[in-house]
Amino acid sequence: MEKLLMPSVLCGIILGSTTLVWANPGDTLWTRTYGGSSGDEAYSVQQTTDGGYIIAGSTTSFGAEGTDFYLVKVEGDEMGLPDNEFPENTPAAVALCGNYPNPFNAQTIINYQLPAASDVKLDVFNLLSQKVATLVNCRVKAGQHNVSWEASQYSSGIYFYRLSAEEKVFTKRMTLLK
Repeated sequence: MEKLLMPSVLCGIILGSTTLVWANPGDTLWTRTYGGSSGDEAYSVQQTTDGGYIIAGSTTSFGAEGTDFYLVKVEGDEMGLPDNEFPENTPAAVALCGNYPNPFNAQTIINYQLPAASDVKLDVFNLLSQKVATLVNCRVKAGQHNVSWEASQYSSGIYFYRLSAEEKVFTKRMTLLK
């Protein structure tokens, strides 16, 4: 089987119990359905250096009396992909992959990636374009990063988070529900 060189910048989302992973929005690498007969959600998909994926989420399936957390490691070949070669474990470009969960209640995790050490600023704004929080304002090493925003003191509504790194600016939207 021909070797596939996987891109370093990957993002993933979960729709119901179907996992979608893409290199760039619109370029789906694979989809796979996980879960049981009840409510299943996943909050993060991260590629590992060995070509597999780690999926984190929660479930009320499988006899759970409440909501259970799960962490699943799958191999790249379980996704129907050929063996992967990784020249390095550093992202190819700056990427703001999104936040999870979204919508959220009280706390969310924002994911971003850097190809090299960079001065990073990650701010949160309300609908009036007022800055309500600065989550990162320092030099950050290359790689994948997760930042938590504790939003219990803020009102329900739509907020925007803006990542500035390497003279690039990315903005995404998130919804706080209480």
